[in-house]
Amino acid sequence: MIDLASGPSIVSVSATAVGALSGALFAVERRFGLSGVLCLAFSTGVSGSLMRDVLLQNGPSVILTDVSFLLAVLVCATVGFFFSTMIRWVHPLLVVFDALSIGFFAVLGATKGIHAGLGPLGAILIGLINAIGGWVLRDILAGDRPQLVLPGPIYAIAAGIASALYVVLVVSLHLATAPAALITIVVGFSIRMAALKYGWNAPTPIDLTPRIRRSKSTEKAR
Repeated sequence: MIDLASGPSIVSVSATAVGALSGALFAVERRFGLSGVLCLAFSTGVSGSLMRDVLLQNGPSVILTDVSFLLAVLVCATVGFFFSTMIRWVHPLLVVFDALSIGFFAVLGATKGIHAGLGPLGAILIGLINAIGGWVLRDILAGDRPQLVLPGPIYAIAAGIASALYVVLVVSLHLATAPAALITIVVGFSIRMAALKYGWNAPTPIDLTPRIRRSKSTEKAR
C-alpha cells in the first residue's frame, strides 16, 4: 500500500516533478532567464501543495521538510533549461505535462484531505486546490491572466472530476490507494487531452433575463 498522506512517495515526488517540468517548459517557451525558469518550476511544482498544507494546518509543509521535493524541482528546472533547445517539442511537452499534473496533484490533495478527517466534499475541494494552485500562480508570475478564469478547454473541471473520482474510489468503493491513484491520473489526463482535441470548453455565462422577459410578455399577451 502506498502512503500518500505523509512523507514522500513515488506519486507525491512524481507529481512535484511533473509540475516543475511543466513550469520550466512554460518559462523556456517564453524565453525567460535562469531565475524565471527556476521560479516557475518551483511555483508550478509545489505551490498547490503548499496551499493545501496551509489550509489543512498540518504544521510545516512536507515540501519544506523533505529535501526530495526541492531536489525534484531543481532537477526538472535544470532539465528544462538545458535540454529544451528543440523548441518545436516544447509546446507539445508542456501540454502533456500539464495534463498529467491534473491527476497527480488531485490524488495528493484528496488523500491529504481524507486523512485530515474531512468529509467527501472537503477532500474533493482540497484535491482541486492542490491540482490548480500551482497552475494559477505560474500564469500570474509569467504576467498572464490565469487560464483558469478564461474561456477555453476545461482544466479546473477536469481537476474537479479527477479529485471527486479518487474520493469515490477510496472512500465509497474502498479501493486501494495505488489502483485508485492510477485510475485518477489516467482519467484526469484523458479528460484534459480530449478537451484540447475536441474543443470541450468551459461554460460561459448565459444571461436568461431576456428569455424570462419574453416569456412574461407572451403570458401577458394571452
